[in-house]
Amino acid sequence: TEPLTGLANRRALSEIIVFGYRAGVACAEWALAGKKPGESRALIQSRWEAFQKKWKSNGKGFTPKALRKRMGEILWNQGGVLREEKGLQAGLEEICRLKSEELPWASSENPKEMLEQIEVYHALSVSEMILRSALLRQESRGAHVRKDYPLMDDRKWKGNIFLKK
Repeated sequence: TEPLTGLANRRALSEIIVFGYRAGVACAEWALAGKKPGESRALIQSRWEAFQKKWKSNGKGFTPKALRKRMGEILWNQGGVLREEKGLQAGLEEICRLKSEELPWASSENPKEMLEQIEVYHALSVSEMILRSALLRQESRGAHVRKDYPLMDDRKWKGNIFLKK
């Protein structure tokens, strides 16, 4: 299986390059579409108001930096290189708890911490997607190794998992 793992990692790298390029082109096209300054200000204002409603408090909970560190520990310990259902499920539950219970109360006393809070929200969303996908794929393939499903299963799993918000 060693050559297959290397092949899967090289394929993932080429996908990153291709889709990163496509995302960059799409962003450039959107930016060049020339939105009027008033439209941008209205969009920013509406997003700011939504942000303020979303977060319940400033200064009462963990800092965004502490939440990010905890998220990293969860991903490393429960969703790391060697995965199994029990650990993935526990990690998913903890990520969802951080997102719903801890993050809204995070201490964000200055603009930098507010930005970090937004970034942690998105990072927790990606973490949730990673863990849900790893739970769904009941096989080992490339760098995805499930201790409880050590073999590849082309019949059921040869293909990609697509996620939608």
